Amino acid sequence: MNKFVFGLCCLCLSISAHANSPVWKISKNGHHFYLGGTIHLLANSDYPLPSAFDKAYAEASTLVFETDIEKMKATSNQTELLRKLLYPSGENLRQKLKPETYQRLDNFFATRGVPTSEITRFRIGMTVMTLTLIELRRNGLAEEGVDMFFMKKARNDKKTLDSLEELNAHMDFIANMGKGQEDEMIRQTLDDLEQMPAMIRDMKAAWRSGNNKQLSDIAIREWKAEFPNVFKRLLTDRNNDWMQELAQYNNDADVEFVLVGALHLVGEDGLLAQLKKNGHTLEQLP
Repeated sequence: MNKFVFGLCCLCLSISAHANSPVWKISKNGHHFYLGGTIHLLANSDYPLPSAFDKAYAEASTLVFETDIEKMKATSNQTELLRKLLYPSGENLRQKLKPETYQRLDNFFATRGVPTSEITRFRIGMTVMTLTLIELRRNGLAEEGVDMFFMKKARNDKKTLDSLEELNAHMDFIANMGKGQEDEMIRQTLDDLEQMPAMIRDMKAAWRSGNNKQLSDIAIREWKAEFPNVFKRLLTDRNNDWMQELAQYNNDADVEFVLVGALHLVGEDGLLAQLKKNGHTLEQLP
């Protein structure tokens, strides 16, 4: 799977049993909250989710997501997002790609029955997401992911909903991702898509068992080395911003269940490492 989009669409075989899960109990000052790593698009065979999600959800009074998913679906926000994702008139992605890279992209979309000229009106971030989502659906990942599943459940159960970042900041990230590295990102994405079935299997197995070292080896190490600016903007900067909010959740008896893309938990810049450095106790739920 594409390394950039695993954090966005992260992101197959059904895994039956593991010792651990992608959910952690975060404690400090006699209080705690739960932090869960998610994948944003799943297959039917991925349900039911690990029981640790149900435990954290049942205890929590508030569900916290990366951004306001429902607000993003509003017509006015969809219009604004589309405006940000499209190049201005007279400009398109083809102008930023080498001829051989564009030919590869054109060949890919031709085999999928998608007009390349329509897709290349989008900036690089949206184009990479489109490429990946097409292949995810061809590989069976067509159902809602963990975030949307619990968003709907929480709304139905009348739990409080909150988010870690404003919708405009989320939109700006997608719109500006990969500027100046368009050719390299398209080539890397097309290379990754050729290996997608095996990568989906390995990543989802690592995610479901809460194996953050394996997730890092599969999805982070190469990405961080080849596209450090994208990595910094997608993960490191956002993690740093979110830490201020997360630190407040141990100040009272209310229990929050925070759900973010699985790669936000991983590595030395990940949320788990930062929380541990700040004196929180981490317990991985079985």
